Amino acid sequence: MVFKLQEKGIIFNSEIKEQSWLWQEAHINDFDGISVIIYHKEKNLKSPHWRIN
Repeated sequence: MVFKLQEKGIIFNSEIKEQSWLWQEAHINDFDGISVIIYHKEKNLKSPHWRIN
């Protein structure tokens, strides 16, 4: 999604960053200056390796 928005000329505050909690995120501000985070979580987030049973 981020790449498609960038192709349309949307400017992000940060590049896509791989987070240690297993998702990627990019930061952008809306028209009022409010910070918005666009993220994609990995499919194994439902059952992460650090989960305690």
